[in-house]
Amino acid sequence: MSLLRIGLTAGLLLLAGVSHAHRAWILPSASQLSGTSSWVSVDAAISNGLFYFEHHALGIEDLTITSPSGRQLTPEHSAQGQLRTSFDLLLQEQGTYVVEKHRQGVFARYQHAGKTHRWRGSLARLNELPADATQIELMQTDSRIQTFITLGAPTFTHLTPQAQGLSMVPSTHPNDLVVGESAHFSVYFNGERLANAAVTVVAGGQRYQDQVVQVETTTNQAGEFKVTWPQAGWYWLEIEHQVPSPWLKEAQLRASYSATLEVLP
Repeated sequence: MSLLRIGLTAGLLLLAGVSHAHRAWILPSASQLSGTSSWVSVDAAISNGLFYFEHHALGIEDLTITSPSGRQLTPEHSAQGQLRTSFDLLLQEQGTYVVEKHRQGVFARYQHAGKTHRWRGSLARLNELPADATQIELMQTDSRIQTFITLGAPTFTHLTPQAQGLSMVPSTHPNDLVVGESAHFSVYFNGERLANAAVTVVAGGQRYQDQVVQVETTTNQAGEFKVTWPQAGWYWLEIEHQVPSPWLKEAQLRASYSATLEVLP
C-alpha cells in the first residue's frame, strides 16, 4: 500500500486522546541506596491514579537498564501480571542507573468491508493494512519513560540528550530532589533544545486526598524549566510535543516523555 494515497482526517486528534488516556510509569522501591551493593524492586504499570495498580501492566520487552559504567543490565525475577510487571535489579556499581522504556510506533484507524478497524504497529509494518482500506487515520508516536536509581553518590554520566524523541537532561540530579528546593532541567527533541514545551508534574498518592498536587510550567527559549517541589513523595513528570511526521505525509508525530522522581523531605 502506497503511503502517498493514505487519506488523513481530523480523527488524528481522537486517536491521540485514546492512545494517551492513561499514565504509564516505572516505579522503583527506592531511588537512593547506600552500601557496596543493593537490591531494588521495580514495578511497571499503566493506570489512572499514581501510583496504583488498577488498569494494566506495562510490558518491559523493550526496557533498557544502563549502569553507571554503561553496561546494559537484564531484569531479574521478572513477572508480568494483569495489573503490573515486576522485576528485581542488583546494583553493584556506585553511581546512577537509568531505567528506560523507549518505543516508536504508528496507530491507525480505517474502514474496511463496512467496518471500523484499529491497528497498532511499527512504521515498517504499515503495509499490513488492507490495500482497499478507506478513511485511514494515522498518528505516529515516540514515547520515552524513565526513572533513575542511585547507589552511593549520584552521577550524571548517562543523563544526556537522545538522538530521537524527547529527552530530559537535568542540571539538578534527579536523585537529589528535596521538598521546597528548586530543581532545574532542560528538554531536548531529536537532540536539540526545545523551547515552549509544556511540562506537567503530578504528585502520587492522591487516592486519599481531596486535591491533586500538580505543577504546570513551560520551557524557556533555551529549553530550560524548573520545579519547586511542594511536598515530599513520588512524582510523575510528563512532557509532550507534536510536530509533522518526517516519514508519513500529512501525519503528525506525537512525542512524549515521562519520568518517575522521588522527592525527599
